[in-house]
Amino acid sequence: MPTEASVEVHFIFSDEAGVYQPDPSRSSLRAHPYYCRAAVGVSASDWVALRELFEAEVGRLGVPPEQELKWAYIQSIIQHRVRGEAIPIRRDYSWCSAYSNEQLIGFVRQSLSFLRDAPSSWAVLTFTSSIPFQKWTTDQMLLWHVQELMQRTEMHLRPGNNLGVFFLDPTSDGARDRRLREAYAELYRNGDFIEEYRHVKDSLAFEVSHHSFGVWLADYVAGIFNGWLKGYRTSTELFADLVWPILRKDGRGRAEGWGIREVPSSHDLRKRLRERCANRAVAERF
Repeated sequence: MPTEASVEVHFIFSDEAGVYQPDPSRSSLRAHPYYCRAAVGVSASDWVALRELFEAEVGRLGVPPEQELKWAYIQSIIQHRVRGEAIPIRRDYSWCSAYSNEQLIGFVRQSLSFLRDAPSSWAVLTFTSSIPFQKWTTDQMLLWHVQELMQRTEMHLRPGNNLGVFFLDPTSDGARDRRLREAYAELYRNGDFIEEYRHVKDSLAFEVSHHSFGVWLADYVAGIFNGWLKGYRTSTELFADLVWPILRKDGRGRAEGWGIREVPSSHDLRKRLRERCANRAVAERF
């Protein structure tokens, strides 16, 4: 039996972008055409080095204590400026107005470059295309996304004596988080098409995002992926430079089905995704 010291531990951080609704309105479909989730993995040893680099970058920018520079905050600040609007002083992101657009995007770029350059880093992305009259509940959709991340993590860590520990940003619904934790444990015990989950920990953990730089990074990856799907220029540039290099890929360098998974599975979406991945540096609506 291998000793405890021979096991290499990997931390997997996950966050979401976009909104899923079982029966979205037209305005919601326009605002949130996709629900996305990202999982970002690094070895425990690389996590230690990344923490030092990230904390130094936070200090250089001067992010206030107990604040998190969310991707959604950056988007909101930039949108106000594009429209020539004053930034509302009572919004959660109002403190970000002290920074220029270049400083905000530069912080994200530098932070993700640390992740990209970490030897053990990898990522998996999942997305759901919003369409009217979907019959799946929010709980079911969230579970499917996490199940996909569990499966890809098990496959990624299976070569070698590795163990992955999941950390998710909690949702605003504590009861939903408990149900998700229980569903995760059920999958772990009984499996699915993966008969045994031997390379992921048996319990799902939640971390408050502003206390976890790993969740910060997962928030950026999920937000950039969502923007790439929408065809936004800055997101597309960041995706090509910083997210694509760490995505899981098959032996031919293809990410669709390996590092990017549509939920639920769709032959049509997979085909469109394959075409988009082949031209990932170009901003086009998906």
